[in-house]
Amino acid sequence: MKVLFLSSWFPSRINPCNGDFVERHALAVSGNCHTAVLHVQADQHLKGMVFEITQKSNKSLLEIIVYFKKSRCRIKPAERIINLMRYGYGYLIGYGVLKKKFGYPDIIHANIMFPAAIIAWLWSIIAGVPYIISEHWTAYLSDNKSEIPSGWFIRRAVRKAFAVTPVTKNLELALRKHGYKGRFIVVPNVVDTDVFLPGPESAAGEKIKLLHVSSMKEEQKNITGIIRTLKRLSEVRQDFMMTFVGDVQPDQKALAGELGLPEEMITFTGELPHTEVAKAMQQSGIFVMFSNVENLPCVILEAMSCGLPVLASDTGGIREWIREFNGIVVQPRNEDKLLEALVFMLDNYKKFSKGELHRFADAHFSNGVIAGKFHDIYKDALNLKNI
Repeated sequence: MKVLFLSSWFPSRINPCNGDFVERHALAVSGNCHTAVLHVQADQHLKGMVFEITQKSNKSLLEIIVYFKKSRCRIKPAERIINLMRYGYGYLIGYGVLKKKFGYPDIIHANIMFPAAIIAWLWSIIAGVPYIISEHWTAYLSDNKSEIPSGWFIRRAVRKAFAVTPVTKNLELALRKHGYKGRFIVVPNVVDTDVFLPGPESAAGEKIKLLHVSSMKEEQKNITGIIRTLKRLSEVRQDFMMTFVGDVQPDQKALAGELGLPEEMITFTGELPHTEVAKAMQQSGIFVMFSNVENLPCVILEAMSCGLPVLASDTGGIREWIREFNGIVVQPRNEDKLLEALVFMLDNYKKFSKGELHRFADAHFSNGVIAGKFHDIYKDALNLKNI
């Protein structure tokens, strides 16, 4: 079976982390299907050409990215039209490369419905190929409808898909609330459980290592809320240290200094490669995420796979996977409750079984499990097509 991933977001030289969860789904699927990704990306710094094609093999996954030079026309309506035409033409160029390197897909797997679902729908009409849509975007959790794609084309594309696979039940309910109609099947994010393995138990007398991994975007991740709470925690105990992995913002780092948190108590590493994130988790004792809004962050599942109990805010679909044996949730933005939970976790984190947490992650989020879920959906879609 040949599967083509079309994604509105995908890691590129413009943003190496954008849509990395899509790449992980595609890599999982490539374990039992012939799989390729086609992504079109604007690049305002492209020189000497309007389009540039890049392609690489990522393990068993073929990744084709078509960059187009972003127009900077002074007339804004004209600029939007030019960029839209270049975006669409980029897919035509990519399709030509795809035919030579990959052949014709049996099924299309669109990701982040706007605008990839529209491309998938049009492709389906022309080539007679079924498609499904995976959705991850936290914007659908908002009640602000002005942020939500709502045109006739996108709603039609969603309805015509064989299935829509949000990563959480919570996101499915949000999509339904915003009026999207379709056949919904929840498929969560994926973890490479062969890489994210439990580390050794910490030695007696060592400081307990807390870990946070994210994009560090303040409006979503509420990093300053964690830092303020760490200051309060440091006033009652000093048996811990906290590491933040991600692109730290200047005001976040400055706040730690202003509050007088010792350097040995709080560390900012910046972004780390995937394998280094796994090592950081294996060397830690508790994973902390205090986001204002989320769906189902991959890092929470990766932390579980490394045997870390998770302390997270009760937002999006996180509660769907947090149990007594693997973590605790607190109200978003409630720093008093976060402080309470940190104290509890510091006192009790060794009662959580690393092996049990890893087995739970392996049973629900491993490459094989998630690829199997998608494979079953693909087969059903192709069987329906052939009836």
